[in-house]
Amino acid sequence: EIIAAKILLANGFYVYVPFRKTGPIDICAVHEDGRQYFLDIKAENWRAGTVLRPRPSRIHRVLSDVQRHLGVMIGYVHVENQTLHIPLGRGKRPIRMQ
Repeated sequence: EIIAAKILLANGFYVYVPFRKTGPIDICAVHEDGRQYFLDIKAENWRAGTVLRPRPSRIHRVLSDVQRHLGVMIGYVHVENQTLHIPLGRGKRPIRMQ
């Protein structure tokens, strides 16, 4: 979560962290241009390639019912590269930040 907050701050976002340790949202990020994201931050993990799927694929997490209702998105942090990846759904370009 700290890496994601650092990346968001570097990209011009105001970052807010909830007081509770557990909950549906890890980070609230608001940009001056009006963009706002409620994020559940996860470490990026990859599934190894197999015979049926030769290329590795990202392991996608599932939102809870409460998170879907609140409009939460999952942000994947690549720890080594210090990047944040926020998928927006099928057919939409994901948000990538460094």
